[in-house]
Amino acid sequence: MKDAAREAEVAEPEFELSGFFKVTFKRNAADISIGRQSVANRSQSVAATDRKKAVITFLEENGQAKVGELINLIGLSDGRVRALLREMVSDGTIEKVGTNRYTHYKLK
Repeated sequence: MKDAAREAEVAEPEFELSGFFKVTFKRNAADISIGRQSVANRSQSVAATDRKKAVITFLEENGQAKVGELINLIGLSDGRVRALLREMVSDGTIEKVGTNRYTHYKLK
């Protein structure tokens, strides 16, 4: 396991035997938080930013959008698209118009 970790250039695991067998995996220095976000979280933030840009571009081109259209555009589940839209409404990027099945979104 240690050889495999060295070959993969990741931190070697630590092994303990004190009544139980315990393996501890450590993060690499590159994985440790940079600011408030780890490397993995930064890539998720970039993806979220790209999704927001896609929504904004769609709204600029079409004037408005329904959730179903954005699900097809972004390729995420209904819940994730709705969460993204809630976030964009709360930060003032877009506005929600209507209720229930008549809901659509447009740029502010």
